[in-house]
Amino acid sequence: MPRPTAPAAGFAVGKATDPAEKGRQQLRFAKNLSVLGGLILEAMDTEVAPSLGWRARRAARKARDRVVEVRPGG
Repeated sequence: MPRPTAPAAGFAVGKATDPAEKGRQQLRFAKNLSVLGGLILEAMDTEVAPSLGWRARRAARKARDRVVEVRPGG
């Protein structure tokens, strides 16, 4: 089975021979890494807004309470 020559991002940093292309690859890699870091920080930050799990549990609880209020004999 042939081994892929490039990572999933579509390029291999440091494989280019042209200095300009190598610089573009390094810049692209740094940008991708910074975006990934930002996504990780955003996923972990719950200081300002509640987590997605908390929001889902709260929505389910509110929906359940509404069903109990509307249900006859409930």
